[in-house]
Amino acid sequence: MKRKTWLTALLGALLGVATSAQAAPATPGIAPEQQRRMDVMKSKGVDGSLTIVPIRVSGRPWNRVTEVAGLLLEKRGLKNIELAKTPFEPADANIMADLSAAVGAVVRTNPAATDHALYADYGFNPQNAEQGFVHFVVCDRKGEWVIVDLQNSHHTDYQSVGVDSRARCDHLLVKWLQGYLK
Repeated sequence: MKRKTWLTALLGALLGVATSAQAAPATPGIAPEQQRRMDVMKSKGVDGSLTIVPIRVSGRPWNRVTEVAGLLLEKRGLKNIELAKTPFEPADANIMADLSAAVGAVVRTNPAATDHALYADYGFNPQNAEQGFVHFVVCDRKGEWVIVDLQNSHHTDYQSVGVDSRARCDHLLVKWLQGYLK
């Protein structure tokens, strides 16, 4: 997805919260079904529930990083967080459409007990942060996409967070999710 589309979605979310009596405006570039799923997630906000699949760092799952992301989300007010035990090992984590489809298929096969499931992948290179990335996919419990995002050194938020460590990757992930959980 293009960065501009996600900024438009975030602004639409904020306007939707400010004018909750009105229906949230459709976001250009997002299918109406996905927009409805985003609206449901936003309406639940911090009262919604989320399962975090073990977060991958440099190609392998790290349970401690997953725990930290969960704690950061909890500090931001998310009340019901579960940490999945089984890691997801995608065949190709670099093609977002394929990655998103694979995450959805896993969630459909192994339904989460929560409203949503989060998969994140940090391609972090401590020697060169400009080669890094943060991918994340949020699906509803049916395995349908809610959020699909990619951030790297070409994106303003990635740059503003100063991603130079795994902890900063967590910070970027939480910053983005916070916009959907208000």
